[in-house]
Amino acid sequence: MSKQGLNEEQFKILEPQMEKWVNRNHYGRKLAPWRPVVNTIFWVLRTGAPWKDAPRNKEFSHPSTAHAWLGRMQSAGF
Repeated sequence: MSKQGLNEEQFKILEPQMEKWVNRNHYGRKLAPWRPVVNTIFWVLRTGAPWKDAPRNKEFSHPSTAHAWLGRMQSAGF
């Protein structure tokens, strides 16, 4: 994974599991695109940097969005 986020090979491995989780845990409101969210989560976990320092570009989501998704994923056992 680069600063640009998941590469295509990594994305293809994770995509089926993420699609299942997103479809099962959708609560009615429109969800943020999950690929930028996952890029942000992995970036924070990999670097150990604070959420506020996550990259800000089209490949990454807003840090608060990614942090909220991570909490939901952890609660669901993902």
